[in-house]
Amino acid sequence: MGSSPTPGTIICDKALIGNDVDLRYNARENMNFRDRIVIEPTVRGGKPTIKGTRIAVVDILDYLAAGETIEALLEEYKHIKREDILACLAFAAEQARGSRIA
Repeated sequence: MGSSPTPGTIICDKALIGNDVDLRYNARENMNFRDRIVIEPTVRGGKPTIKGTRIAVVDILDYLAAGETIEALLEEYKHIKREDILACLAFAAEQARGSRIA
């Protein structure tokens, strides 16, 4: 691969996300996950969810970790967009960096 990614870059397995997307997604430069991920105490017990849904970030992460593709998730959950799933990944990356989200 040559050079290492810049901080905030999420690199995904091509088999996991499909052939039609750029494998490097820079969450800091391209998207503010706060536009898509919300924490509401009355929804899913206050878990972070995709805005306007009851789909928890952890649910999306669990599906992806189990090998589900983004395309399959978009087919199953027709009311969410690819950017919502990428926002879940960006949220998780921010959590892994130890940032305070709320």
